Amino acid sequence: MSASRRGGQRSHSGAQGPTKEQLYNEAEQKGIEGRSKMDKAEPKRALGH
Repeated sequence: MSASRRGGQRSHSGAQGPTKEQLYNEAEQKGIEGRSKMDKAEPKRALGH
């Protein structure tokens, strides 16, 4: 699917992986505390990506 059809968001399979927003949303769904203070690498580790 093209980026324009996704609303400009990257998929999870890109060279850099999921976006910080995607990781934040997944962490929120799983109830991980301290999300707002995390950089991109921290929720990745907490989620096991």
